Amino acid sequence: MLKDGTYSAWFKSPRGEGTGIVHFENGKISGGDSIITYGGTYETVGDRFTATVTTKRHTAGHATVFGIDDLELKLDGVVKGATAKCTGTAAAAPGLTFEATLIPCRSEPKTLQPVRPPTQFDPSKLPKLTERSRAPESGTRAGVLTAARARPRMRSFAGALFPLEEVSQGLERTQPVTNDLQDGQHRHG
Repeated sequence: MLKDGTYSAWFKSPRGEGTGIVHFENGKISGGDSIITYGGTYETVGDRFTATVTTKRHTAGHATVFGIDDLELKLDGVVKGATAKCTGTAAAAPGLTFEATLIPCRSEPKTLQPVRPPTQFDPSKLPKLTERSRAPESGTRAGVLTAARARPRMRSFAGALFPLEEVSQGLERTQPVTNDLQDGQHRHG
């Protein structure tokens, strides 16, 4: 017997295949996939069922398994264990057969976790600092070297970093390059 509930649907036709979610409840069908909504009715007799499903496009996208967006589908199916299989046709797409497998969605039972009260802050449980880590060293601020004393000021020159003093001294010693247009030779002036 087809039980009321939510099912994952895998369906196919000669034109393609797809997946969706279908909900069965008290003779009514609802559901959809990424581009189509489903609606309709169903009846069950023992382990067999019949259904009439209408489809309507809700979002632009790929072609449907029928190649037609809005249609009415007639289905005949059988339930075996927890799954159901059905086949059907649509008058709007003569000659195309439709097959679907319905697998029940199992929802996890909701178990409430006991709520524990927040623990109280206890400073005595914090790690103890040693005397050395508490006392600032001379020339430092709170035990950490200041940036100016930790490294010299640097200047980028020719793609490399040099201490600012070396770059300034090197520029003073450099001879300018001149271009003598008459003989095409470069020479230092």
